[in-house]
Amino acid sequence: MELYKKNAAYGRMTYLNDELSTYDYILTESIGYKRRVFENDAETMSIELSAGPSFMQSKVTGKDLQVNEPGFQATFDYVWNFSEKSNFKQNILYNYDRKNRSIYQSILALSVKLYKNFSIQLTFQLNGTTLVISGKSDINTITSTNIMYTF
Repeated sequence: MELYKKNAAYGRMTYLNDELSTYDYILTESIGYKRRVFENDAETMSIELSAGPSFMQSKVTGKDLQVNEPGFQATFDYVWNFSEKSNFKQNILYNYDRKNRSIYQSILALSVKLYKNFSIQLTFQLNGTTLVISGKSDINTITSTNIMYTF
């Protein structure tokens, strides 16, 4: 296995609407630098890191408080295509704003091709925040099963 370097610019927009969270919603835009730091010889496994400035708009649950803050976002992406018809993906996202609030997200996904362009995907998502209000959780999880069609 060798270290593989590939540089790129990225743009990312994320939206989270979670009734159990401190926030009614969080919308984040980020642009920055992305680098593939590892790819094996067979091109079945890769790791990418990205970082850049971000801008977060959010509304705190139960309060008439809408927050618009610049910040910093970093991500880690791992992909393992362990066969022609199945893969595993891990995405970790961390967003930090200038008021020392952090939003983090981890998504694990296992996909298996069923027939032609159809696949099934099992996903586990963890969402967290350092800002917690009474009656709300700092960490929430989502588990889903999806049927996907690839164009």
